[in-house]
Amino acid sequence: MPCPRNPFYPRRTCRGALKPAIDRSFSFEDIVDAHRYLESNQQIGKIVVTL
Repeated sequence: MPCPRNPFYPRRTCRGALKPAIDRSFSFEDIVDAHRYLESNQQIGKIVVTL
């Protein structure tokens, strides 16, 4: 996939130099648990909610 020509999209992301730190993934059905986890300040990285 070519890198989008967008000034807000870092070129380093296309090259694989930047990788997001994902702590946990939750399904949309578990959104309450995801919110509780976020409020607990235990995460080291991003929390992903999948639809």
